[in-house]
Amino acid sequence: MYDALQPGLSTLSANRRPRTDESLAGRVEIVLLTTDGFDFRRINVEAFDGAVTLRGDVGTDQEKHKADHAARRVDGVNDVNNLLKVVHEGQ
Repeated sequence: MYDALQPGLSTLSANRRPRTDESLAGRVEIVLLTTDGFDFRRINVEAFDGAVTLRGDVGTDQEKHKADHAARRVDGVNDVNNLLKVVHEGQ
């Protein structure tokens, strides 16, 4: 699992402060933006209580699935609602 590029931040445990929704969304955005070979700048990420929603446009089904997979690997994400739309160029 990713700990979204924040050094010193470790996995949640029972005695740690829960991460905020805003922090979780930000960590998912960082992971998406740093995913090699894909351009996820047009994706909006929202989080609520560990559930992440992805909205926006991607160019292929492969990009849609890659974004979903990357988001699910972020520490703290317990569900992904993938509302990404596949829009081919020229549409």
